[in-house]
Amino acid sequence: MERVAEANNWRTAQIYTIVVAYLKGAAANYYEEKCANINVWTNGNASNNLKDLLMAQFTSNSTKNIWYSDYLNCQQGTMESVKEYSNRFKKLQKKVNLNNGTPAANTIRQFLSGLNPVIALMVYASGPENLTAAVEIVKSIKAGYKII
Repeated sequence: MERVAEANNWRTAQIYTIVVAYLKGAAANYYEEKCANINVWTNGNASNNLKDLLMAQFTSNSTKNIWYSDYLNCQQGTMESVKEYSNRFKKLQKKVNLNNGTPAANTIRQFLSGLNPVIALMVYASGPENLTAAVEIVKSIKAGYKII
């Protein structure tokens, strides 16, 4: 949804209004019951943004367990580029960390644990502050290897 909103230059309030208009069935019924407490699509706290509430309501525990297992076991494949691995990791991380409650240091550790060990060691030594910084360091290291 966020990509569609960005492509159409929608404001946050517009996204909420559009999403609500397209809700059907159980999701529409759930919204009608909870609408007094919901005022944004995302970026609010988990108790007042529609995206997180819908995820919590309609995502089963078994699905969440699979996402978490995939996140914990996320490893860079031998033929997988850094970009592909980091994108896959970020997608899984968003699924298991809906409210950004995981400390950045833990996210970085998890990212590095699945990365090529030679590169992970260099990134760790660089002391990245967050996942974005860690990914940028990895890209710089990979670019450096291509020069040699």
